[in-house]
Amino acid sequence: MKRFIFLVFLLLQSACSFAQIDSPDFVDSLHHALQTAKDTDRVIILGELAVNYAFYKPDSSFNFAKEGLQLSEQLHYKKGIAISLIRLAACFRSTGSSAQAMQYARRALPIFEELKDVDNVALCNLMMNWVYFDQEMYDSAFSYTKKATNLLANTNSYMLYWCYTSFMRLYYNENMLDSVIVYAEKAYNVSHTIDPLQMLGQVYTQKHDTAKAITYYKEALSIRESDMYRAHIAQLKGNNDSAVFYAKKRLADAMQRKFLQDVTNASAFLFDIYSSEHKSDSALKYILISQHAKDSLFSREKFRQFQTAVYSEAMQRQEQITQQESDASKRKIYILISIAAIIILIAFFLYRSNRQKQKANTLLYQQKNEIEQQRQKAENALAELKSTQTQLIQSEKMASLGELTAGIAHEIQNPLNFVNNFSEVNKEMVDELQLELKSGNIEDAIAISNDIKENSEKINHHGKRADAIVKNMLQHSRKSSGKKEPTDINALCDEYLRLSYHGLRAKNKEFNAEIKTDFDESIGKINIVPQDIGRVLLNLFNNAFYAVNEKFTANRSRLTDNYKPLVSV
Repeated sequence: MKRFIFLVFLLLQSACSFAQIDSPDFVDSLHHALQTAKDTDRVIILGELAVNYAFYKPDSSFNFAKEGLQLSEQLHYKKGIAISLIRLAACFRSTGSSAQAMQYARRALPIFEELKDVDNVALCNLMMNWVYFDQEMYDSAFSYTKKATNLLANTNSYMLYWCYTSFMRLYYNENMLDSVIVYAEKAYNVSHTIDPLQMLGQVYTQKHDTAKAITYYKEALSIRESDMYRAHIAQLKGNNDSAVFYAKKRLADAMQRKFLQDVTNASAFLFDIYSSEHKSDSALKYILISQHAKDSLFSREKFRQFQTAVYSEAMQRQEQITQQESDASKRKIYILISIAAIIILIAFFLYRSNRQKQKANTLLYQQKNEIEQQRQKAENALAELKSTQTQLIQSEKMASLGELTAGIAHEIQNPLNFVNNFSEVNKEMVDELQLELKSGNIEDAIAISNDIKENSEKINHHGKRADAIVKNMLQHSRKSSGKKEPTDINALCDEYLRLSYHGLRAKNKEFNAEIKTDFDESIGKINIVPQDIGRVLLNLFNNAFYAVNEKFTANRSRLTDNYKPLVSV
């Protein structure tokens, strides 16, 4: 019974293990329990130790996670294997090895899916979000965060805390401060931890609300001792000397522990202070320290490895699809060969039988009828072959349409994302408005209503944008009547330029090109057949993008780092 209670305690601790390092007493208790633990119990404890050392002693963290993985494989303990893999992913991410982190998270994902472990499936998606966020690929990060949130919908899972903090950081990166506040408060409601408090401190610092910023940093400080929080508070109070003292103290500790992320943050903070005081020598010193730490975390080689991992993953999925199609084709061929063999065998027996009965006029008549039947079968087979050929041609046309559809989907997705996001924010702001009205706070209610109005205008704007895209595509798909009509050639050109680009991007993820436009805004509307001109433009843009991409690929070894494929209109 005691052993069961202890394991439950470990599992509860694991829920928040990615947030912060547990207390030394808890780590000591893990080491003590490891001495007597066996089998699956030992795997769980090794996983907890790996997490607690991930951002403190990476080498020890790797050793514990690897030992857990080896033991799980020996025991054929699927959940232990998956837990060890996701722990290794966390270890690699803590050292800036994003490619390896992504690979281990992807290995863990199908195991958790097979076990129907929703929380850990969400965790794998969140790990992918964190990896893409580290590489500044924010669209992919947002997609994985959304996927994790949908998995946890209508649950009270602690993992929702990570979903909210992930949205919080993504919106902060986009400078959408009101959305940051919404998700920071959601995260804090799930767990009273320091991350949302620190983020709120940063947001209100940007909003120049010094009093609120200091309040949140002090609240974070009450939860965990941190010299950086003291540095922020001192800076907000105008006491730069104290701010520098605490920041240097944190920098020294981070450099001693080789905690590169904190080295980056602390040195960047010192650079900002010395820059504001026009102390160029000191500012230069600390920006160099920050840059060196950042380069160690996210070097060009690590980014190349990450890009290779992303490409490898895409190629693996494509190979699986190709293999499935190949297997299906082989099965069809085997069936056709079998049918042909049967037909040949039947024909052989018929031939021999007919040879034996050639002397009889009656059998000659029957033979004639049989030949006529075979001819009819051949004609039917030919008709079926022509039908199959027609279907193949149609498939090729549909593949081409699929490329265009991918571009359309990408163009529509952007305004729809804005509509969805602002709609969610409006819903929450309406609740706040009702509360303020009930409390009699008319001024706050008016302010909130103004915000709702602004959000509604943005929703309307992006809704019209999506509507315009759909109308343009409907016009493109409509059979041309050959009749000219007044058309904004600039808008038509811009629309098909973007659809062509995103269509090719959907087909080849590595494809990239810079787009420049220089339109004559005074041209007005001109009389053209928009469907026909649209198809001409689409073909021209497709040819241009293919040409610059082929040139880039063929001459990659001889091009400078500054070279980028460019299509200008």
